[in-house]
Amino acid sequence: TSIFRGGVLYLNTGSRAALRNIADKPSDEEVDEHYIIDERIETADGPHKGQMVIVIKGMDRTQKFYGVTQIVGDLGDGNDYVEIKPSVDVPVTLTAGSGFKMILDHGTGKATITGGSSFNIIETGSGSAVVNPGTGRTQVRSGTGSVTFVFSNDFDQPDAVVPMPADSSTGPMLDVISSSSAKRTSIDFSALPSDLSGQI
Repeated sequence: TSIFRGGVLYLNTGSRAALRNIADKPSDEEVDEHYIIDERIETADGPHKGQMVIVIKGMDRTQKFYGVTQIVGDLGDGNDYVEIKPSVDVPVTLTAGSGFKMILDHGTGKATITGGSSFNIIETGSGSAVVNPGTGRTQVRSGTGSVTFVFSNDFDQPDAVVPMPADSSTGPMLDVISSSSAKRTSIDFSALPSDLSGQI
């Protein structure tokens, strides 16, 4: 197991799940993942006392990381839950795969979130966020920060049509619930086909 010495912190999710070393065999690592990420001042005696520390709780573990400049996670398959607490001010980049994803980014740092191919619930916080809804069915609940929606060129593909959980209806491909105190919401359609039509 490598020792984290600061810099970009990669979550052991998705294709990196084998690095968790929790299951007896790497192939038996849990696919459904849950993480809660917090940031605080270290109060315990030791060389890191008084420093900012990222605390990650998930998969029946709690770990601390010092000197984190960015958090990156590729969630892969499975039903996953990731919550970023409001205290987190480092940039966060999260990418969903297949399966139900709930990504709650309540942090103050910049967030870059890409939805997956199934059903996604994404919440943004007080920091600026760039959200790519992915190819699945996505609900975005924006916070008080600015949000930029960036659409990939496969957003309108037929395989993106999946039902919402516990609902037989198809519903909208993208459902946005915007905070009345949001700073700014912008949309980037530049990657979409020029002949795509729709209604806002």
